[in-house]
Amino acid sequence: AEDFRNTAIIGIIVGLLALGGFLSLFWAQHYRLSRRLLHDTNAFASEVVTSMPSGLVTADENGRINLVNSAASRLFDMGGERLEGMPLHSLAGIPWESITALVEKGLPVHEQEHVFMTAAGERIPVSISASRVVNEENIRLGYLYLVEDIRERKRVQEQLRRSERLSALGLMAARVAHEIRNPLSSIKGFARLFAEKVPEGVGK
Repeated sequence: AEDFRNTAIIGIIVGLLALGGFLSLFWAQHYRLSRRLLHDTNAFASEVVTSMPSGLVTADENGRINLVNSAASRLFDMGGERLEGMPLHSLAGIPWESITALVEKGLPVHEQEHVFMTAAGERIPVSISASRVVNEENIRLGYLYLVEDIRERKRVQEQLRRSERLSALGLMAARVAHEIRNPLSSIKGFARLFAEKVPEGVGK
């Protein structure tokens, strides 16, 4: 009986060790898979952010920049390493505080137009969209700003406005010419009629 009890205890211990080993292998495999998925997701997200045509800037709760993509670096004419850690208000011409206040109130901030002033004094029209960044536990991590250079859009809009003005001016000129041509035609007709009725040589 004692040998049987010892054998049973040893069997249970071996079974528990085998189960523990199996669970350890399972969780190790699951951990490696999760880590690889996380790494792939981070790499994918980093590539998307880097390749975006629009400028992307993220800032922490204190308004300090912690991420800048290449498009934003080109727009602000500064390297991302120099921009990271700087306060947002150092990028002059954009009312970052008022934009952030709207986000805090839950109001939409979508393509607000502002004028950014470069260090060289160049004025660049930009559109700003902003949102709050939270994690799965609804903990606020900071703010995200999309900054787009709209100089080309402004140039096209100005060309369209100029074309519309020229079109309106041409239409007005055509109407004026029409209004003038009608009385001139009448005068010409009366002149021809009088010329036919008045004997030749009268008035000389």
